[in-house]
Amino acid sequence: MTRKEKKAKIDNLQGLSITDAWSIIDTIREPIVVLDLYQRVKMANNVFYKMFKISIEDARGRPLYELGSGVWNIPGLRELLEDIPRDSQFRDFEVEMELPDTGRKVMLLNACQINRAGADMILLAIEDITDRKKLEELRSENERLIFANKTRSEFLAIMSHELRTPLTSVIGYSLILQGRAQGKLNKKQMLFVDNILKSSKHLLTLINNILDMAKMEAGKLEMAIEEISVPDTVNEILDLIKENAAQHNIILKKEFDSEMTAIKADRRAVKQIFFNLLGNAIKFSKQEGGIVTVSVKKEGDMVKISVSDTGIGIKGEDMPRLFQEYEQLDSGISRKYEGTGLGLAITKHLVELHGGKIWAESIAGEGSKFTFLLPIAGKKKNGIV
Repeated sequence: MTRKEKKAKIDNLQGLSITDAWSIIDTIREPIVVLDLYQRVKMANNVFYKMFKISIEDARGRPLYELGSGVWNIPGLRELLEDIPRDSQFRDFEVEMELPDTGRKVMLLNACQINRAGADMILLAIEDITDRKKLEELRSENERLIFANKTRSEFLAIMSHELRTPLTSVIGYSLILQGRAQGKLNKKQMLFVDNILKSSKHLLTLINNILDMAKMEAGKLEMAIEEISVPDTVNEILDLIKENAAQHNIILKKEFDSEMTAIKADRRAVKQIFFNLLGNAIKFSKQEGGIVTVSVKKEGDMVKISVSDTGIGIKGEDMPRLFQEYEQLDSGISRKYEGTGLGLAITKHLVELHGGKIWAESIAGEGSKFTFLLPIAGKKKNGIV
């Protein structure tokens, strides 16, 4: 029954006897109670008694505020009901109450004065709007999220340009100076240029990581799925990091399964996964160096890839924090290793965007092994994931 239909029924009560009027009231599905001018219960429909777990004997003749362990002792309601003889009615008074068994509910109260058999009484209609309020809250939250998502997308677009563009220029000019195209530099100048270049590249990596993570969280990271060669991709990344590995006395090894050649995946994302894992293996190597091994093999309809090292390893209590965002296991003012703590979090996101999973095994002081699975045929849904 709509609110309009319910109001029409109540308005028609004025010309009926008490018996006939109450027969109509008892057909209304919302709780209704009739009070005298002292707010004592004269009668109520069955819905009222059932909803508030009150017996007819306990309710009749008692003040409304004493019913149901004081559930009706609502601030402001007593004053509104006391004003009924002067104002004739009040509408849409919203209250929250704790009901037996059903918990917290939001109710909308409407009251008006009626006259039956020469006696003035108050008709109080109660409407449960809990579900409606929840829908309104969900709609409001959805609108807030849409606005926040739009704002974040605009922020990403601005930051991508405003941060990356000047840094790219700094890197470009540093490379020109480093190449001595504009004249020779002395040793101190070369040291300055090298430091500028190194710091700029490091800062650009940090910015890229933060922006990539923000894109992933906003669902804006585009995935271009294509067939890529796993051995070629591994070899390409190993070529890029071999100089860095040599500086840390790291020996790079690879173990390829002859059955495993190509998979369907996003080329840039897979390269970033390898780069992040191999970069960590080198960064957390021991001072005397060590061995980093990349292993690739077919496992059912998945490719299983591992990056293992003989580095410093990870403490058991730190393992649960590995893939958390902005987590640096080597934290604090005196920390030794640089980074935002986003590398492994991004790696996990990229693996999962492909429909795969990643995990780690480690023994402190002996080394670590990061393993991830990717579906050979690619994730079923392509495009924006």
